[in-house]
Amino acid sequence: MMVRKELIQDNIELHEESSEFLSIRKEILEYPKPELLIGYIPDDSVDYEEFYICVTEDALATVNDIISKIKAEQEARLYNTINKKIKRWETQGSELEVDEEIVKNSRPLIEVEVESEYPIFSSTTPQFQIVNAEQMRDGYMELRCYDTAMNNVFKKRINAEVQVAPQSITAEVQTTCTYPSNSTTQYQYEIKDAEETYKQCQKKILSDILTVIFL
Repeated sequence: MMVRKELIQDNIELHEESSEFLSIRKEILEYPKPELLIGYIPDDSVDYEEFYICVTEDALATVNDIISKIKAEQEARLYNTINKKIKRWETQGSELEVDEEIVKNSRPLIEVEVESEYPIFSSTTPQFQIVNAEQMRDGYMELRCYDTAMNNVFKKRINAEVQVAPQSITAEVQTTCTYPSNSTTQYQYEIKDAEETYKQCQKKILSDILTVIFL
């Protein structure tokens, strides 16, 4: 990529201590052209990114030649990918079957010789006359359609009805218990005496109060 020399000089002036161009500042200032070529070096062997800059005309010419060669190789590779070259025919044994299907002359051609009197056309001048259409056998022509039979499909049955009525039947099912049984269930609520329940509640409350006091 061509970069203007003024931008590089501004970078050096703004970053006098941290600019990447400090080591080649003298070469950049002495370069006669207004633009410098800066390129990226793709190298996966290092963890950092590398760039190159051409500060002489010889270096610029060398890099341009390398770029032109790489570009030509890529274009040739792309051209070969799109346009395949015709390779030499490699026989697979099918040419015998193809040769059998080709029509060939098994014998020499017949030579025919024709003799006639000369001149072929008579020297007399033809006499033309007017002839009407009705006087000739094929004087009139009639344009007719083709006599083709139209095979149409006709309906053999227009409507058909079918009525189905199920036959009525009566079916009954009765389940008879093999072992008849008669069982009843009886229960009764048991309610405690109210006074006894009240006394138990008082004892429980008193016990809880004493427990809290002593704790």
